[in-house]
Amino acid sequence: MSMTTKPLPLIKENRVDKIKASLKCIATHPFDRKKQRDCIMELYPGKTEKSVFRGMVVPSLRHLGFIIGHGGGLRVSANARIIIDSENIGDDLHRRTLRAVMCEVDKAKFRFIDILGEETPIMLKVLLSKACNLAISDVLFPIKP
Repeated sequence: MSMTTKPLPLIKENRVDKIKASLKCIATHPFDRKKQRDCIMELYPGKTEKSVFRGMVVPSLRHLGFIIGHGGGLRVSANARIIIDSENIGDDLHRRTLRAVMCEVDKAKFRFIDILGEETPIMLKVLLSKACNLAISDVLFPIKP
């Protein structure tokens, strides 16, 4: 592999619907940490602020480059604004926008697409089986209806 190795950021919140809802909370209440926190906490009933807001959502959004600022100065980034605004225009545009932004995030942070491009089809199936906790035989020889 020709890339330099760097540590991967830990993305604790990986559900797209929760990420988008959290971004909307921050975008709706820029520079108002209390309202941002209250809005996000409504998405996670029964959870604590420390585990959700400070421990999971804010770090994940920051690692993805979707928020900027700290403390009371928290607001969405340009990429996050594009994601949020595209959803109001239409599903097709939103999917394309999300795909483009996530490709940029991948290029800047993870480089998964580059790694996958270097692998053989059989190796991709092995990686898929491990990522999805499937038996390799289920991936190599899927049962077709």
